[in-house]
Amino acid sequence: MTRVGDALRYTRPVRRRPRPPGKFATIRGEQIHYLDEGSGPVVVLVHGLLGNTFMWRHILPELAAGHRVIAVDLVGFGYSDRQNQLGLSLQAHAERLAELLTALGVERASLVGHSMGGAIVQRFAASYPERIDRLVLVASLNAERAPVWGAAAQRAYAAARYARFARRFPLAVRALTASALRRMATSPTGAGGRDSNRHSRSSNAWTGATPDRP
Repeated sequence: MTRVGDALRYTRPVRRRPRPPGKFATIRGEQIHYLDEGSGPVVVLVHGLLGNTFMWRHILPELAAGHRVIAVDLVGFGYSDRQNQLGLSLQAHAERLAELLTALGVERASLVGHSMGGAIVQRFAASYPERIDRLVLVASLNAERAPVWGAAAQRAYAAARYARFARRFPLAVRALTASALRRMATSPTGAGGRDSNRHSRSSNAWTGATPDRP
């Protein structure tokens, strides 16, 4: 049996998916997970690409001491629905967020967006200015230069599936990685090959260094 085959024989037990810490709302037929804590002026927390509600775990209790804090898992992330056919544009996320807040009885709120979430709350503010108290952008993207997030989200989903495979079959992943590294080392364009020599020459030209000669 091959190394990969041997590795597949020794697997860890499959872990159950943990229970979601928050609640779910159905928006446009999609299940959206969110946290809703505290009372007072409403603050909405929107994570960035590859993020989820967990990223707010330290700041959320502090804010909830004097505010109603709503942290949302965007569609495609966290515990919310992750179907490939769902709209994943910035505008689609902003519209779903508006519908979620309406379902929760929130007319106006202060929105905090991180990274991609910052671009989403910018779109929200542009589309629904009457619903904004304050807008807080944390390392935000520019909503006017919106990339196509559908492909990025699909790549992120594929990476998450690979991570789950790696947890279940760590020896198989280790064997595949070792095999890939051996191929890289023996490739004519790998370590010590033509490309590495060319890189060395270009680095010397950049730094002004003179390569050692025998």
